Amino acid sequence: MGFITTSDDERVHTSAIQPPQRINAYDCPKCKAVLVTRDADEGVTPFSKLCLSCGASAYSRMYTRTEGLTPTHEWYKPKFPERYQHPGMRQHIEAGGLAFRPIGGIDETEYLPVRPPDFEESDEFNSIRPLTRAQRREIHRQEQKAFKKGNRRFY
Repeated sequence: MGFITTSDDERVHTSAIQPPQRINAYDCPKCKAVLVTRDADEGVTPFSKLCLSCGASAYSRMYTRTEGLTPTHEWYKPKFPERYQHPGMRQHIEAGGLAFRPIGGIDETEYLPVRPPDFEESDEFNSIRPLTRAQRREIHRQEQKAFKKGNRRFY
C-alpha cells in the first residue's frame, strides 16, 4: 500500500481506490445451475452457497472461469450489521464478511428494527427458538416459488 498521484497532482492513498468489482460463480453439482455474483464491496464471501434452483450446495469457482458471465446477485457490506438478530451473522459481517442480495436489491439492515443494547440478555432473545427443518423447507419452497415467478425482491 502506498500513495499515487492523480492527474490533478493530488496524492491519494491506494486503499481509497475502489478495486474493480470481482465476478464469481457458484456451480450446483445437482441441477447444474450457475449463480453468478459480483462483489459490490471488499470483504469475505463463502466457498459454498445454497443453490437458488434446487437448494443443494453450490460451490465457488474461486473467481476463475467467469469471462462472459453476467452477475445477477451481489455481495455487499450492510450499513447496520448490529441490527441482525442472529449473533453469528453480526459477527460474520463485523469480521469483514459480506451479505447477499439480488443486484439492485435493498440493504435489509435498513429495515430491521434497532435492537436495545441488552437485547441478548433479555428473556425475549433467549426465548427465540431455531427454525425446525419443516419451517426451513417451507421458507425455501416459498423462495423458490417466488424466484420462478420472477419475483427477485423476495430475497
